[in-house]
Amino acid sequence: MSQKTRYLYNLSREKTPIHTESTRNRQARDNQDEGSLLKILHSFNLFCPESNDVLQNIATKDLTTEEIQDHLLHAQDRGQEQLTKFVTLIVLGASKLLLVIVFVILNLSTK
Repeated sequence: MSQKTRYLYNLSREKTPIHTESTRNRQARDNQDEGSLLKILHSFNLFCPESNDVLQNIATKDLTTEEIQDHLLHAQDRGQEQLTKFVTLIVLGASKLLLVIVFVILNLSTK
């Protein structure tokens, strides 16, 4: 093969593999795709500098209320709190039940 053909298809005489994502054509296509995506996001005014820090649905352009925004932004923390309360309740409940069972068994064995 000629050197130009090897260059065109990213082939070399060495046995080093060339990843398809590193070719110039792929990088150019990725840059075009990125530009298209940014254009769409800009059309939704997603990067608007006048943003008032309110969450907005990009499909319907609806703004969230402060209550909804608070729930969305703190959902993970609230879920962790609820899990902790539940586990604590179960552990304390189980330990109290265990104490009652031990007390009953001790009372039965002393009679």
